[in-house]
Amino acid sequence: MRNVLKMIEHNKVLLSTCDKMVEEIIVNRLADHEIDLMCYEDSSSSLVSVLDYDFQYAIIDDELKGFRGNKMVSLIHKIRPKLPIIYIYNDSDNIKSEIQNIKLSVHKPITVTKMSEILKKILA
Repeated sequence: MRNVLKMIEHNKVLLSTCDKMVEEIIVNRLADHEIDLMCYEDSSSSLVSVLDYDFQYAIIDDELKGFRGNKMVSLIHKIRPKLPIIYIYNDSDNIKSEIQNIKLSVHKPITVTKMSEILKKILA
């Protein structure tokens, strides 16, 4: 786990991705805000963190080490059904089965502009 932004107890965000470009865009976009961003590359560590921490948002990439993001979304929904999830995906078929659990979704490739628009929802 890399806790890459300021420790602010009331504003925790989970980022689960093994895509370094996605991580860099999100970290840079949120760096000036009081957000405790906890980053994980693997699904198991991400899932344990959902049990351990009270996140305000989860940003889940479909590409993770371990099981895929769509499975992660399903498990998170069972553990914390009210946790808003932003889902980053490649394949539109993956999102169809889990759409009821997702607050926002972003199709890859990710651009700074596209991700900035989505992250405004967290910062609002």
